[in-house]
Amino acid sequence: NIEDMIAGKSPSNIPTWNAVCIADMGDTGAAFVAMPQIPP
Repeated sequence: NIEDMIAGKSPSNIPTWNAVCIADMGDTGAAFVAMPQIPP
């Protein structure tokens, strides 16, 4: 999209809003991907 904006065009790619979350819990931990159900 940056290249499109520099060229004066509209952005051609639609971003995703997923987030990779990592939690440290001492000797253990957790990781998950948060995928929003309602777009921002």
